[in-house]
Amino acid sequence: MLKFWIDVEGKRHPVSDSHEEYANAIGMELEDLLDAGWVRVQNVPPHYQYFDFRVRLNALQAVAVKALFEDRFDRIVVEFGGEVREFGDGEEAMMQVLGNG
Repeated sequence: MLKFWIDVEGKRHPVSDSHEEYANAIGMELEDLLDAGWVRVQNVPPHYQYFDFRVRLNALQAVAVKALFEDRFDRIVVEFGGEVREFGDGEEAMMQVLGNG
């Protein structure tokens, strides 16, 4: 799965074309999903993973995201609230995602 959304219940929603088209297909705008707490995830081969979210993750989302940080990527890019940070370590990225970094 190269692109997907993680909703506020921690469930993954596969994206076939673009995140924006997925949002439109369910009657929303991309910005509305981000503002509602959804997490946009994109795996960019080779070894690059991108996370974009505006609201701190809840416990269910944290579990879903943590499973993605298991040394599958050389770099993890986290965009939270308009700030972009790159990480080479999954644990350090997870601390940032949870607000402990």
